[in-house]
Amino acid sequence: MGRLFVNTEVEINAPPSKVREILLDFKTYNDWNTLIRDPKIEKSSSNSQDPFKLIKGDVLKFFFIPLNGTGYPVVETNTEQEFSWLGVGGHRLIFSGLHFFKFKSIDDGKKTILVHGEDFTGLLVGPFKWFKGGEKEVEKGYTQLSNVIKQRAETSNL
Repeated sequence: MGRLFVNTEVEINAPPSKVREILLDFKTYNDWNTLIRDPKIEKSSSNSQDPFKLIKGDVLKFFFIPLNGTGYPVVETNTEQEFSWLGVGGHRLIFSGLHFFKFKSIDDGKKTILVHGEDFTGLLVGPFKWFKGGEKEVEKGYTQLSNVIKQRAETSNL
């Protein structure tokens, strides 16, 4: 079974709570998110549409721009330190990715290291590495999105 781990980091001159608030503001994604459109909470165990209340097992619905298709990732983690979801292509043995955003506090909480990446596994990971630039394109896309989040966090009045 194949594996691909993509990991990017950016330092943001804003506290982790502000960075997380931007990431979980699903209503504004279409204005700035370079990878995802029209995010929705498809199924929530609390029946809440508040992204801050998402818990492990809740289901999201996203339109993924790079894949030109809709996905239904399942929330894995939603804490002050991390937001992650698992996306599956058909079956976990075929292709899956644990997509994560980690908010590391630095400089006494005044700044954040945003760690953004994905751990891909499955039989199709090998071909995926070569499809449309694979690993390099994923890393480029994640870096671009992280820099957009950085810019919003450092200039917005949220």
